[in-house]
Amino acid sequence: MILIKERFISADHIEHIYVEQLPTPERYAVIVQLSGDVAVFGRRDDILTLQMAFELRRRIVKAIVKYKSSDSPELQHVDFPKYEEVHPE
Repeated sequence: MILIKERFISADHIEHIYVEQLPTPERYAVIVQLSGDVAVFGRRDDILTLQMAFELRRRIVKAIVKYKSSDSPELQHVDFPKYEEVHPE
């Protein structure tokens, strides 16, 4: 299992992860397509720039790899990237 914000997602059910531009300028969402469901991050409360959205996607992929490559799979926590992390001064 992967925990992103307050949402648990089964790593075994993830089919695709992509970044989508929102109608609001400079805002993006990360969409995790699951078998039979979808999880969307950045559409409501969380504001994601393009760089932040791709960083979140990278972190989710890294968590999937770590979860699936572990002998005894453990819960993987994915933190949302902060603006300062991906937009250095």
